[in-house]
Amino acid sequence: MDVIKAQSILIIPKQSSDPSVILSALVLGRTLTENGKHVSYYLDETISKSIDIFYDGEKIINDTNSRNELIVKLDKVKSTITHLDWNQDQEELTIKLISNEGEIGSPDISITHTNQNFDLRIFIQARKEDLESRSNAKDTSVFSGTSVHLLEESDINTPITVFKFIKKTKYKLSLQNSENLLIALRNSTNNFTTGISSESFLVAAELLSITEKSNQVQNAIVEEKAENENTKKPSTESKVSPVEKVDLPKETIKTDKKPIVKPEEKNFATPEELPADYDPLSPATTLPEPIKLETNKVIPQTEANSPLPQASQN
Repeated sequence: MDVIKAQSILIIPKQSSDPSVILSALVLGRTLTENGKHVSYYLDETISKSIDIFYDGEKIINDTNSRNELIVKLDKVKSTITHLDWNQDQEELTIKLISNEGEIGSPDISITHTNQNFDLRIFIQARKEDLESRSNAKDTSVFSGTSVHLLEESDINTPITVFKFIKKTKYKLSLQNSENLLIALRNSTNNFTTGISSESFLVAAELLSITEKSNQVQNAIVEEKAENENTKKPSTESKVSPVEKVDLPKETIKTDKKPIVKPEEKNFATPEELPADYDPLSPATTLPEPIKLETNKVIPQTEANSPLPQASQN
């Protein structure tokens, strides 16, 4: 069974607290989960308690929390189970299921141990024999079954190997997973200073390209949403519906308002109609009465054509 057909997948990374390995395994698991797979992680109890990057809903199994579990799986149930009861008598266990209708057929029942309830196991930088040597002898079956091994000579290339595996399976990397895998790659190469190759920069460029495109798409979605909200927002201005104009007969128009009387137009008098003592400046001036000046006696002048007076002789 390959990774495309598998529904329940167990990811088994190298049992160490190396951030690049654990973060790469987490990116792979979350990518598979986003594509509809049921993913669990196998981590030693000591390691699982030393890291705090898993979500609450992400299932972590190990020898401590899974060796005493037993799963009874009903492959085909055509009715709804309404009641479950069990009874233990010494070493005999009786489980009773009651449905609302229909028959629960025994051929459709399978009993499996929780450690074996996986369609596929993906080992990341881990060898099966190394894991079995440190695991409880009764629970080594957790590592048996259809498996994919992502193993490199050095932990430095783990993020690159995981990226190539995701790309080969044609699953899409989300923005968050791309950023986390880029962080794992930077951590494994000590910020691209040790153990780097041309492939390291090519993968980093692809991951950076994914994050940039995702940010552009998200920004476009946010802008479009804001525009839609603005267009849907009701206008605060009061809208007055236009009043249809109706021509009514003049007799039917009634009003309490008094008619407006226009002032009569004043026609100005012509010069011939003015009184003799009419002073045109009198309305616009407040000058006092003019001062009367006393006139001096004027010596009559000789006419221009009269002869000059005779000089007097002594």
